[in-house]
Amino acid sequence: ITQHWARLAGKNHQLSVARTIDQHNRLIKNILVFVDEIAAQHHLHTGTTVKANIWRDLLTLAEYIGQVRALGVAAASGADWDSLAANRLRQEIQALCQEVLAAMDTPRCRNGLDPLNLQRILDFLSFVDIQLLREGPLVSAEEFYTEATRVLDHLFERFDQELAQVNRRLAR
Repeated sequence: ITQHWARLAGKNHQLSVARTIDQHNRLIKNILVFVDEIAAQHHLHTGTTVKANIWRDLLTLAEYIGQVRALGVAAASGADWDSLAANRLRQEIQALCQEVLAAMDTPRCRNGLDPLNLQRILDFLSFVDIQLLREGPLVSAEEFYTEATRVLDHLFERFDQELAQVNRRLAR
């Protein structure tokens, strides 16, 4: 991960937007795999309840929503996209929204995600659909960024709470 980051740091101005996003996504996925390996090695992936590992799902949801935020800001930026690029961007956003729904549909996530964050995510996906996907961008990039960040902040707060529970479980 460190080597990947070092290689990217020297090339960040040379990469296209699409390549930058792709490299960012690869880096985050590698970090999530690393987190999974550490969790398995230290038996953090086991718990006494279905909700015990929601912390891992929160990271996945945050990553997908972060990607939606990045692409949504690009879509709402007011840039003069040709129709092919605009359609491709909408398709990528729509695919990510489907990934969010699929992640939320797993038993552990469905049973472990608190109702408030669940509703926030569903409201955000509806916001994305209405503001970006149906009739093109109806929201400014700044407004979109703010809305997505609000959802992410709540997910990260919940992640911190869940990680504190893991720490308490380990301290026993």
